Amino acid sequence: MSDYKSKILLVDDDKDVIKYTSKLLESNDYDLRTASSVDEAISILNVFTPDILLTDIIMTGKTGYDLINIVKSDPKLSTIYIVVLSGNAVETDNIEEATSKGADGYLIRPISNKELLVRLKGFLKHKNSLFELKEKNNQLFHLFNENADAILLVDKNGAIKFSNKQAEILFEKKQEELLGLMLGEPIANIHGTQIEIANSNLNVKFAEIRTNNILIAFILIL
Repeated sequence: MSDYKSKILLVDDDKDVIKYTSKLLESNDYDLRTASSVDEAISILNVFTPDILLTDIIMTGKTGYDLINIVKSDPKLSTIYIVVLSGNAVETDNIEEATSKGADGYLIRPISNKELLVRLKGFLKHKNSLFELKEKNNQLFHLFNENADAILLVDKNGAIKFSNKQAEILFEKKQEELLGLMLGEPIANIHGTQIEIANSNLNVKFAEIRTNNILIAFILIL
């Protein structure tokens, strides 16, 4: 059994909230740090990287919005899952603003101890799933770049989101020139001779166009 304790940084300028929330989380085996201001939180983040940053939105001085901006702008803190926590008087606009700035989830007080613990477990599960997906995507992109065929990765609307090195050579365009182009727009003067469509085990659709013995794979993300 793993001895790893999930790490949480709780940021709130209400001392009572810090006190009773700390007691609850520590008694449930979380590795907890607390801060009563954004500046204190930043100092802690220099030496402690939490799995979840649980922060109030409205605080004296710098706000939770400021903290979200700071965390999201630092690549070293990119793995942190941010959850905003505020009172029941918080307006929907505040939650929407926090989400638009990069918050991954939110909790509204009052909240029971049981619900808080259940929601935290859910956030951790979601965070781990996102991390695993990111790792798999990085592996796929590496394979795409090392592939001898030209590959374009497109979204469900047909916009190019990725091109490998061979695609740049084939189309004589840099990746930044290809990104955002829609399938159906002229990319290069190439005439296709065969189209094959198949489903992979990853539930991703492949449309393959063979031109002059060169394979271009358009991968449609569902």
